[in-house]
Amino acid sequence: MPSIHLLRATAALVALTSAQQALAAEADQDSNQIVVTAAGREQEVRDAPASISVITRETLDAMPYREVTDALMEIPGVTVTPGEGNSRDISIRGMAPQYTLILVDGKRLSSRESRTNGGNVSEGGLLPPLEAIERIEVVRGPMSSLYGSDAMGGVVNIITRRISDHWRGSARVNGTMQLADNFGNYTDGNFYLSGPVTNGIGLQLQGSMNRREGDTEIGGTPERHDDSLAGKLGFNLSANHQILLEGGYYRQKVIEVAGETTETSATAPLGTETTQTQKRKVASISHSGQWGFASSESYLQYEDAEHVEAQKRIKNTVGQSLWVIPLPSNTLTVGGFYRYEDLSDLTGNLLSGSTTTGTTRTSWALFAENELKLLDGLALTGGIRMDHDEQYGVHWTPRVYAVWNITPSLTLKGGYSQGFRAPSLRQTIPDWGQTSRGGTIYGNPDLEAETSRTIEAALLFSRNGFNASVTAYDTRFNDKITRVTCEVAGAWCVDEPLSSIGRPPTTYVNVDKARVRGVEVSVDVPLTHTLRLNATGTLTDSEQLSGANIGAALNDTPKQQASASLNWRPDKRFSAFVRAVYRGEEAVTEAQISGNNIVSPDYTVVDMGASYKITPAFTVHAGVQNLLDKRLNYDTAGYLIDPARVWMGVGVRF
Repeated sequence: MPSIHLLRATAALVALTSAQQALAAEADQDSNQIVVTAAGREQEVRDAPASISVITRETLDAMPYREVTDALMEIPGVTVTPGEGNSRDISIRGMAPQYTLILVDGKRLSSRESRTNGGNVSEGGLLPPLEAIERIEVVRGPMSSLYGSDAMGGVVNIITRRISDHWRGSARVNGTMQLADNFGNYTDGNFYLSGPVTNGIGLQLQGSMNRREGDTEIGGTPERHDDSLAGKLGFNLSANHQILLEGGYYRQKVIEVAGETTETSATAPLGTETTQTQKRKVASISHSGQWGFASSESYLQYEDAEHVEAQKRIKNTVGQSLWVIPLPSNTLTVGGFYRYEDLSDLTGNLLSGSTTTGTTRTSWALFAENELKLLDGLALTGGIRMDHDEQYGVHWTPRVYAVWNITPSLTLKGGYSQGFRAPSLRQTIPDWGQTSRGGTIYGNPDLEAETSRTIEAALLFSRNGFNASVTAYDTRFNDKITRVTCEVAGAWCVDEPLSSIGRPPTTYVNVDKARVRGVEVSVDVPLTHTLRLNATGTLTDSEQLSGANIGAALNDTPKQQASASLNWRPDKRFSAFVRAVYRGEEAVTEAQISGNNIVSPDYTVVDMGASYKITPAFTVHAGVQNLLDKRLNYDTAGYLIDPARVWMGVGVRF
C-alpha cells in the first residue's frame, strides 16, 4: 500500500516541482523586476549595483512553501541549514547565518542574542507568514556600506504587501503526511487581510499557525508549535506623506523527547521532555515622505526577543533615516542609523564566582552612496559608511560598483566592497562562560571586529524569454572570529574543567586570514510556450588560511549545490513541476574544535507536484516531496532530512 500511495503522490509532485522552481527562476532572472534593497531605492534588477535575486508573489502562490526558508532553497549562493522547520537558518556565500542580515520591509530582525546555542529555533521561524509577503529580495555579497555590521554575507529583505485601498484577503492551509511512521506529520495555515478603515486610514492583519508532530528518530525534528500575529495601521497624512504603525508577536515552541529526537543521558533519561520557547515582540513607527527635492524613508523600531525557559532576553532599539536625492546626472543616497542593545541572561553564565547577567551596547552610523551616470547604459556607484561602536570605535566600509548595459540583452556588473562585523555581546565578556553542544565557551575581551574585502563580477543575458547569469566572487577575511579550545588559544580558561561528556573548554579568537570564493550560475529556458527549464548551480570554496584550523573549511557549507526543474503551465488554471536539488559534501566545522574531521555526504532530493485553480478564488495544491525517499544517517551526516511525504493544500482569495 505505501508504494501505491507513493506512486500516486509522485505523479502529482512531479508536476508541482516543475512549476515551483521554474517560477522561482523566472522571478530571479527577470531583468525588469523592480528591487529596492541593493541601493535603498527602486531599480530594475539588471541596474542594481549588486548580485540580487527576487522571489515573487506568483512563485509563493504556486509552490508548496510553508515558510520563507523553503522559498530560499533554490536561490544560487544561498544555503539553508539542514533540518526541517524552525531549526533552519540562512547562509549566503559560504558564511555562517549570523553574517546574513534579515530585514522585514527594510527593518532589522535581530533576535539571535536570545539564543546562545541555537537549538531547534532560528530566525527563520520568526518571519512574516507567506500570505502576507509581496516578494523576497536576496542580495548576495557584502552590503555593509548601506546596512553595516551583520551584512557581510548578504541581505534577505522580506517585503510585505502594502495596505490595500479596498478590502481583500487570502488564506492557505496545508497538510503533510509522512510515508514513514517514525517521522512526524505537520499542518500549517496562514492568512492576510487588508483594507481601508476610513478615508486616509488603512488596516492590515496577518497571522500563521504551524504544528508538527515529533519524530521518533535520533537527530530528527521535535514536536513544534509556531504562531504569529501582526498588524499595520497606515495614515495618509497627504499625497506626499504617510505614517505607518506596526506591531507583531511571534512564538516558537519546540518539545524534545529523550530517546526519540535526542540521546538519553544521566540528566535526561528515556522520555524526558525538554521545552524551548522563543518569543519575539516588535513595534515600530515609520514615515515615508516626498519633499520635492528628495524622498525619505525613516523608522524607529523596538524589538524584544526572549528564550523563556533559559531566561535569555535581548531588547533592541533601532532607528534609521534614509534620503534619496535625485541630481542632474547622478542620484545621491544619504542616511543615519542608531542601535541600542540590552542583553539579559540569567542562566547562561556558568563561570564560578561571576555575577554577570548581561550587558548593553550602543552603536550609530552615517552613510552615503552616489550613482553616477557616466555614459548611456554605464553607471558607477560609490558608497561609504562610518560605524561607531562604543566598544570597537570607528569602522569605515567603502564600496564601488559598476553596471554596464552593453546591449538591451547583455549586462556586465562588478565591484569591490569592504565589510565588518562586531563580535556578539557575549563573545567579549571576560567573566562569561556558556554551554553549547555539551561544551563550555568562554568570552574573550581581546577580540577584534572582523573585516572583509570582496570583489565580484557578473554577466547577465536576457532575450526572448531566455535568461542566464554567471557570477564569480572572492572574499578575504582579516581577524575572522572562530572557536578553538582554550589550550590551543593559550587563553586563561585553559584550566577550566571538562564538560560532563568530556569536551574541553573553548573560547573565541581572531584568525589572521580566511578566504571564501565561488561561482553562481542560473539558467532559465523556455522549451515551449508552456514548458520551462530552470537550473542553478553554486560552487563554494572556503578555507582558513591561518590559525588553529589552518586549511579547514570556514563554515558548514557544501562545496557544490545545484537544482534543476521543469515547470509546465498548459493554461492559466493548471501548473505542475518536477524538481531535483543536489547538496554536496560539507565539512562539519563544529567537529574541528575537538580535532575531528567529519564530512556530511552529498545527496539529491526530487520533488514533484501540481496546482489547479478551480475558481478565481479557490486553488488546490498537491504533491510528493523527497519522491525517491532519500535518507541520511545521523551518525555520519550529523543531521536528518524528512523521507518521502505527501503534501496537499487549499488556498482561498476574497
